[in-house]
Amino acid sequence: MEKNKYTLFKGFNKLRLLYNRPAMQSKLRGLQDYHRGTKKSDYTNIKENLLNEILAYSQKKCPYYKELYKTLGITSPSIGDLNRIPFLDKQIVRLNYKDLQSKESKRLTNYIMNTGGTTGEPLTFPVSSHYEYEHHEFAFKLFNYQEGDEIVSFAGITIDEENIKKNIFWKKEGRKNLPYGRIRLSSLYLTNETVLIYIKELNSIKASFLRGYPSAINHLAIFMLDNNIQLDFELKGVYLTAETIFPNQISNIKNAFNCSVSLEYGHSEVSVFAYTVDDTYEYYCSPFYGYTELIGTDGNHVKIGEVGEIVVTGFYNKAMPFIRYKTGDLALFNGNKDGLTRLSRIDGRTQDYLLNIKKEKVFLVGLVYGGHHSFLNNIKKWQIIQNEPGFIDIKIIKGTSFSSEDEVSITELFMKKERIESKIEFVNEISLTSRGKNKLVIQNTPI
Repeated sequence: MEKNKYTLFKGFNKLRLLYNRPAMQSKLRGLQDYHRGTKKSDYTNIKENLLNEILAYSQKKCPYYKELYKTLGITSPSIGDLNRIPFLDKQIVRLNYKDLQSKESKRLTNYIMNTGGTTGEPLTFPVSSHYEYEHHEFAFKLFNYQEGDEIVSFAGITIDEENIKKNIFWKKEGRKNLPYGRIRLSSLYLTNETVLIYIKELNSIKASFLRGYPSAINHLAIFMLDNNIQLDFELKGVYLTAETIFPNQISNIKNAFNCSVSLEYGHSEVSVFAYTVDDTYEYYCSPFYGYTELIGTDGNHVKIGEVGEIVVTGFYNKAMPFIRYKTGDLALFNGNKDGLTRLSRIDGRTQDYLLNIKKEKVFLVGLVYGGHHSFLNNIKKWQIIQNEPGFIDIKIIKGTSFSSEDEVSITELFMKKERIESKIEFVNEISLTSRGKNKLVIQNTPI
């Protein structure tokens, strides 16, 4: 009976989302016009009203927040109280799993999300109706997506042994095209030995867009550039998501595929959706999806031009509201304008750090990607492993232009700037995570 109730509620939630979908699509069309310069808008009030709504809802329906606001002396939570509300993180969610859920969670839940995250510790939470699909549709249309355009994605899907033996490293995923495509290529089996099979399949499909992991699409791009290979059809664009995206990857992909590249940032907790609109690659955080803050190490909001951790409050997951949730991702803040939070770049995970000999944290993105190092253009892929403070092992898949000068530049960068001694090993392959992603830093040193 309980299962039947859940199924009934799930069906009702989907119908309600479909009913509200045209209104959200209309709002996002207005946002498209804003970015195209045909409409002036200020989304500040809309974003703040949505924030106030979820704060009020959390007080009324979630035992955790009801007690928290009472302890803080907040009688009617609103944006003015936001800085007083403590941050939420994965550990707090695990410890307060039941009380963080809405009293209406059972009838609101559309699905249960299980996410491993970079630490490998699973986080499970219910998710109610939200507008992720509409936002993906909006982002694709910013890059001239038309109905009927074929999308092919790269993701960490597993392929059965029978198909692997036949050199089939992809799956057909049914009729729905947006946003993941009807055909999904697996990043798990993309190697120098199989890459020509992937290229042949792409030429057979003749898609309009590629979407997915930048590490996988960059691997494909580098191989094409090194071997002077071009696709026998024209792409409209490449849409990168789900991993930290580096400038050299964008450059490789643009050169190999001769098309525009757009970037997206989001996460399973459905509390932020950020997208780019041009070749500046500045991210805009949708005012219809969540409220985004950039918080420094002192717990305060950073200033323009400073790096902070992305902290988000989602507007639509009422089954379990995430309020001031620490994502573990770092970004360079570029202010709020017209109600849109802007990020000059997203720098990666707070877990992507090294320890110098004094056991001080050194964030890799600031050290490596904060400067202009030519060796980055000559590396196909790399991974840094640290087992003790002040020492690192670096695995590198060399590009055709990699030289002894690049090797010296890498070792000097870590030694001269942070007194971290490095040992370089040249390899042909670097293992991916179970989800088919490229893990840049493996940190085995306790702080």
